[in-house]
Amino acid sequence: MLAFAVASKDEWINVKKIYQVNDSLINESPFSEYFYAAINNSKCLFYRSMVRKVLSAASTQWMIDHFNITHIIVIGTCAGVNFDHQELDVFQFKSTCQCDVMVYGLTNQLCKGEIELYCFNKLSYLKSGKISTQDKTLVLTKDAEMLRNENIDCDDMESAAVATVCSINNIPCTVIKGISDFANGIENFNDQSNKYEKNTIIIMDKICNEIIPIIIE
Repeated sequence: MLAFAVASKDEWINVKKIYQVNDSLINESPFSEYFYAAINNSKCLFYRSMVRKVLSAASTQWMIDHFNITHIIVIGTCAGVNFDHQELDVFQFKSTCQCDVMVYGLTNQLCKGEIELYCFNKLSYLKSGKISTQDKTLVLTKDAEMLRNENIDCDDMESAAVATVCSINNIPCTVIKGISDFANGIENFNDQSNKYEKNTIIIMDKICNEIIPIIIE
């Protein structure tokens, strides 16, 4: 069974709206909600992986333990890092890595455990690159600068954790995400947050209504 991992509350709310999932169709795991959706006559599992590495890894392992999952696709939003990209660009990432931007002055030592991701040939029209995962929202411009020095394109709070669990269980993992915002400093966080909320709706609609049907033809 193909499973789709969705992390944030806003992303999850939008996915449920797109697939017209009401409360009667929602199931509960010890970590979060999940539901089934029929896409092109294929039964797919959607689960909320939650954000931050521990919860994302734990919820993903629970789903693998309880369902016959053959492939996990992480869908959602991410923060832009590389200025070659812009808001609403959608990626099928080639690799992901765990990263915690805490120690300043280090280069090429912050992002560890790079994991290669499964990429669909039919989605080669999407942008490609590397996404990092850390346990905090990318807000500080100096954090974003350090990630750029690590050749990171985008950043989120769950992809590397989900991919690590998939790798341990020998399950392919794909990460498809769109840029919702860029780090703009604490003083501009409200503006960044507003962009995230507005662009999340657009990105989730594009992924669910345009990209997923191509995957499940």
